[in-house]
Amino acid sequence: MIHRYLSTFLLTAAALFAFAGPLSARSPEAEAHPSTTLRWDRWGVAHIEAPDDRALAYALGWAQMEAHANTLLELYGAARGRGAEYWGAEHFDQDVRLHRLGIPRRAGQWFEAQSPTSQKRLRAFAAGMNAWAETHGDRIAAANRTVLPIRAADPLAQLQVAIHWQVVAYAAERRIDDWHRAGSNAVAVGPGRSASGRAMLVIQPHPPWTPGHRFFETHLKAPGVDAYGIASLGLPILSMGFNANLGWAHTFNPVDGMDLYALQRVTLEDGRPGYRFGGGARAFQVEEVTLYLRGSGNRLRSRTVKIETSIHGPVVGERQEGEQTVALALRIAGLDRPHLVLQYDAMARAGNRREFEAALRQQQMPMLNVVYADRHGEILYLYNGLLPRRTPEDPEFWRGVVDGGPASTVWGPYRPYGDLPRVANPAAGFLRNSNDGPRYATFPPLTATAAGDLATDRIDLRGQQSLQLLLDDDSLTFDELETLQASTHSLAADRLLPELLKLVQDAEPGPGKATLQRAAGVLGAWDRRFAATSRGAVLFAEWFADSRRFISSRWTPEAPLTTPSGLRPGPALEALVQASGRVESKWGSQDVAWGDVYRVRHAGLDLPASVGLSEVGAFRVGFFSPDPDGTKTMRGGISWTAVVEFGDRPRARGLLAHGNGTQPGHPGVEAQVRLFSANRLRPIAFEPKDIEAATVRTVELSIPEE
Repeated sequence: MIHRYLSTFLLTAAALFAFAGPLSARSPEAEAHPSTTLRWDRWGVAHIEAPDDRALAYALGWAQMEAHANTLLELYGAARGRGAEYWGAEHFDQDVRLHRLGIPRRAGQWFEAQSPTSQKRLRAFAAGMNAWAETHGDRIAAANRTVLPIRAADPLAQLQVAIHWQVVAYAAERRIDDWHRAGSNAVAVGPGRSASGRAMLVIQPHPPWTPGHRFFETHLKAPGVDAYGIASLGLPILSMGFNANLGWAHTFNPVDGMDLYALQRVTLEDGRPGYRFGGGARAFQVEEVTLYLRGSGNRLRSRTVKIETSIHGPVVGERQEGEQTVALALRIAGLDRPHLVLQYDAMARAGNRREFEAALRQQQMPMLNVVYADRHGEILYLYNGLLPRRTPEDPEFWRGVVDGGPASTVWGPYRPYGDLPRVANPAAGFLRNSNDGPRYATFPPLTATAAGDLATDRIDLRGQQSLQLLLDDDSLTFDELETLQASTHSLAADRLLPELLKLVQDAEPGPGKATLQRAAGVLGAWDRRFAATSRGAVLFAEWFADSRRFISSRWTPEAPLTTPSGLRPGPALEALVQASGRVESKWGSQDVAWGDVYRVRHAGLDLPASVGLSEVGAFRVGFFSPDPDGTKTMRGGISWTAVVEFGDRPRARGLLAHGNGTQPGHPGVEAQVRLFSANRLRPIAFEPKDIEAATVRTVELSIPEE
């Protein structure tokens, strides 16, 4: 399987997007310029108002450094493929991988491919970062100062690392690692299902909480743009958000945008290294890159790395098959599309669905579902992605390592926008996605023709829960939608728990009967939620972890909202006895509170989690890993939530779960983490009067001439 080889040649995925010399830097705070204003609100959100796009980009670079300076420098330094040079030999393998994938070199090529306007913005973004660093150098770790100055191409390198390498390359694994366990949620409600007659949107991405996939919450205002949302750290664009007219959300979709090819090595007549291809032999393109490793006493030593590239893509490793050496070449979709920044800028500036879809038609983003709503009452779902035409078309053929020798295995052009599954303004009045396929974007489900042949039509328990929550209310208010997004209720418990309790009641007397009765008492009293105070949730989750053993009916498209269901009595009771024993052994009681075991440990805080698990059919979910004391710490899942209603002006509430900064002392971080633990949102300040009321610090920036 692909995972056997990718795990050897690629770093573990961290996951959802995750985004030329600098201008001369000076201290903007020392030389006030009232037309470019940065206001920090009590939640640590940056509200920027600028006279033009260049000043806006400069101020956004300044603001991201204010909140994340050391994190940004570490990301950029690594994305350059110079981590070993900056921080030591332990980064060398990652540097080699990035250079094999061509990311550092391609970042410069992408910068040269930008329009003059886009180049100007990227230079200004880098200049704002460098200006902050010059003014606040004492807040940068000594080990990170060597990364300075930031260059205009650095964001384009980070974009490729966060999206193409760490997400697209792993989507085709079919395992999807942490993303599969949490994913994302998005909901669009049309006027016909809205109590106010206005469209509404829920944005709720669930990436890992790792530095490369953190979001920066900001409000960007300049002539032609007035948009609020989240930027992927290190990128000068909003990846999700809303403006006065519309908003959009992304959810992860397992677009098959990567293939790993096996190439039989040969030596050509002229002695060059080559590979079997198209009935003959073809030479690798070969180049050598000199990398540096920092050692003791800050001494640098050099290493030369040979990089080979085939018609399918770069060689990322090799394996031995008997006496034959086989090179493994990797191809990733989207590395030939350098204008993602331009596309997202157009999305943020769009005024209606026609303009928004014109931006989507640029097809620069290699994957991710799009869920959209606007003030005109329109809603849209798109199964977005760069999907190459392949021969043969059988997906199973491309699931493993492909023999790259036949010429027919070279990718054809990407499918055009019109081929992608898409639905606008459905009769049901809502659209949603929780990382399932396009067929269940609404209900009744789309026909096979409308859903396309590009993704599975399966819908898991979390997806079924989101559908059921929407189907249960045909006149949603804004407050009800806010309550819906906070749901930790377990669909699996609704479906299986009554039957399990009946099995316990009817069980024959025996050694495990007392244990079963204690468990039934706990589960019978449980509120079927995964709130911090819920007692029984830990026991249920422990039992459900063995569900493959005891669920009798798997999911079927004939009963998409009622399967899986049913229990195999013997295995179900045996699993409950075992789960009860594990919980009692670890926690001394079967009714330990969920939040005593599942924790949010962030920003120096240690708080109970009111977050469910995707596999048990909760809507609000995260993923956790065990700590030495047996408790489990949240490592990812819900990050930014926004609930937006579109009227004459948007109304919004939201939260950035991990806070909006990693620099010590950044405002609002602890407050947002505490709200997240309590499963509450806060007002989003979009209107000038609300921004003014929430502002705790104002910085007037002077933008130097280019």
